[in-house]
Amino acid sequence: MGIEEDKANVVTLIEDFLGKGDFSTLERLAMPDFVDHNVPQGMPGGMAGAKMMVQNIRTGFPDFKVEVEDAVAEGDRVAVRITASGTHTGMLFNVPPTGKHAKWAEIHIARVKNGRMVEHWFVADIMSMMRQLGLMPSPPQH
Repeated sequence: MGIEEDKANVVTLIEDFLGKGDFSTLERLAMPDFVDHNVPQGMPGGMAGAKMMVQNIRTGFPDFKVEVEDAVAEGDRVAVRITASGTHTGMLFNVPPTGKHAKWAEIHIARVKNGRMVEHWFVADIMSMMRQLGLMPSPPQH
């Protein structure tokens, strides 16, 4: 597999697994023993933890969407910048629904081997999401 195929596979993983909740995409495009470096404490690692995370997000935001803004690849790494959005109408990691819509940025980085993800890191602007949902105060305006 070449770098462009790796990039396309990671974008597909983001769009289909995270964006649509299609677990078969994770099983097809990630190694069974892949490491997710951002699974919350108390959740299992690997595929089981990734599936639980996506299920929690999609329960909290049933209309959850992702829009891929950028995808870059070099060597065995692929970075994808997305805009995520949804309306918080379900439980989200034990947080009751607020009924509010939120839109936030995320960056996902995958290490790929033979076209399949073997490691994953991500950073999400959770603070912005929480402010939009009314779960955290906005910073004071000066």
